[in-house]
Amino acid sequence: MRWTVLLAFGCGTSATAPPKPAAIAPEPGLALEVTPASLGNRPPVEPPPLTVALVNRSTTRTYSVPRPGSNAWLGASAPLYYDYEVALADGRWERLPRPFFIGHPDRLEQPGELIVLRPGERAVLTRIPTLGFPDDRLGRMRALLTYDVDAELARLPRRDNVRPIGSVVSNTIEVNQIAGPLELRLEQIGPVVVARKLDPSQVLRVTLRNGSNHEVSVYGPGGITAGVGFLIDQPDGGVWPRGDRPVLQLAPEPAKQVTLRPGAMIEVFGPRPAHGSTPGTWNYPVAETFRIRALLSQPGPQRMLYSNWVTITAKPP
Repeated sequence: MRWTVLLAFGCGTSATAPPKPAAIAPEPGLALEVTPASLGNRPPVEPPPLTVALVNRSTTRTYSVPRPGSNAWLGASAPLYYDYEVALADGRWERLPRPFFIGHPDRLEQPGELIVLRPGERAVLTRIPTLGFPDDRLGRMRALLTYDVDAELARLPRRDNVRPIGSVVSNTIEVNQIAGPLELRLEQIGPVVVARKLDPSQVLRVTLRNGSNHEVSVYGPGGITAGVGFLIDQPDGGVWPRGDRPVLQLAPEPAKQVTLRPGAMIEVFGPRPAHGSTPGTWNYPVAETFRIRALLSQPGPQRMLYSNWVTITAKPP
């Protein structure tokens, strides 16, 4: 934990020596405030509603700031974006690659009206990106919201007498992400033979268990509502696998909803899936060892479930 200590010192003065003038505090300027700043202990679910406000902490300057456009959070160069970090076991923080929402900067709508903030005034922003901590990581995480004000200013048709501001960075938003009630597990049940057409459901089994003490409603694979997928580990700095994951089609609509009792388990992918099969193919091209895991998307608040990693060796025929 880091503490900021404010120290106050007093000193005497003689009758002939005038007191020194008080030091002038630095200009606090424009700030971006996100509340609540701490989300506490939460499973990987949608965060509670956040309030984001531009605040003028200056005592002398008035700011003119464009209200972000309705899709200012789109694209890799979006002017409104989050940066994420996760805590490591040794106390350091690891910066995650910046995610972005798919979009085209050249198609962004123009910013809204200019917000005039006089000293001490604040304005709440309603068009902000969704805060999305990584679903597959547990433990302490934090995020910062950045608003590149000048990037929005550049898109205004007229900006007479509007002074550049730069980027405004928010306070830290923190969460301690804990495991959710549903446990997804992957196991290998058949061999992976190189250059052979494989049925993934005869090689991999994915099960879902309710690890909580209460009933939980889940959706099995079906259309775009819920689906099963696989990820192959591609470690930074290592030798990336030359093969790819199974290719799955969409399961038939509609996705079936099931209520799992505490401790109950169902098969969602494999030889005997509870909700019906998800067609797919897999042809692994080379003999090598790789890691793979499953994921299950859900329409509810627990958006994505990730399984354990399984190490598989693709063998020659």
